[in-house]
Parts: sequence; structure tokens; C-alpha cells
Amino acid sequence: MQSPSKLIEHDFKESYNWIIKQMESRIGKKPNRSFYPIWAWFQYESEMKRRPDLRKSGLLEKGTDGVRIEFIKPKTEVLLSDFD
Repeated sequence: MQSPSKLIEHDFKESYNWIIKQMESRIGKKPNRSFYPIWAWFQYESEMKRRPDLRKSGLLEKGTDGVRIEFIKPKTEVLLSDFD
């Protein structure tokens, strides 16, 4: 099995490490260091438009197939942040 850190693009590793530290300090969640957290949208544009439109430019390269996955997590395991 590959090391989880090899599955994260190099440009995002620093951001993932920041998320892990924030989870530890803000919600007291000690993530399993064998895995990286799931980085996902809670709300895309507004309460009325929670899911991104994968056909919109800027999300995926033209011609690339995309998939939206929905999942449920307890609030105690979620760190919300502002994308902007």
C-alpha cells in the first residue's frame, strides 16, 4: 500500500498539514496520521446552491469527467474554513 502522503499532490501538502493542525487545535480531533483528511465543499456558492456545477469552467479541465460524492460526518469531526 502506498504512503498516504504520496497520494497528495505536492502543491497541496502544506495546506493539508495546516488543516490537520487546525483540526487538532479547534475541534480537538486527532486525525489518524495514516490518512489525510477529506477536503470537501460544505456549501459551494450559497445555501440555495450547495453543490458545484461540474460543467462550469474553472473546476475541471475541458473534457475531464468529474464526480460529486456526498457523505455524512458528525459535526464534531468537521472543520469549516473559508475557501476565499
